[in-house]
Amino acid sequence: MSVAGFCLSTAVLVFTDNPWIAGAALFGDAFTSMTWNVATVTYRQRHIPAPLLGRVNAAYRFLGNAPRPFAPLLGGIMVALGAPLGTWALHLPFAIATLGGVALLIYCARSLHLELRGKKRPGTRPGQVQQGGCRVITPTRRGERCATDAAWEEH
Repeated sequence: MSVAGFCLSTAVLVFTDNPWIAGAALFGDAFTSMTWNVATVTYRQRHIPAPLLGRVNAAYRFLGNAPRPFAPLLGGIMVALGAPLGTWALHLPFAIATLGGVALLIYCARSLHLELRGKKRPGTRPGQVQQGGCRVITPTRRGERCATDAAWEEH
């Protein structure tokens, strides 16, 4: 949902000159960024062992925040290279971000797609499809995590 929201908001920024529409798109981008942050932090807290959690969070934040100072520089280079396009050059960074977001969305849809139809069978490994079509996501101390169409269930 977060990646799709990013794609939608940057696509809107490609085609609009209206500041109100651009503001609404940026609001949508901020909201979907928040949902991405909640999802990734929750995932890390559930799956990373407690002694390693601080180090993993630090590495994640470093890899996520270290490239940020270079983004305006890269955006300026894109606009300068797109100068022959006139005012459309200002939309070029958003068009490239949209294409990158769509590529990420396709990757996520293909690699994270889970087919689930039934209940799990004891003794299965992560990624193994069980009888009934449920795919084991991760083993836990209390059992195994399995995804269903409606929500995650712990068996």
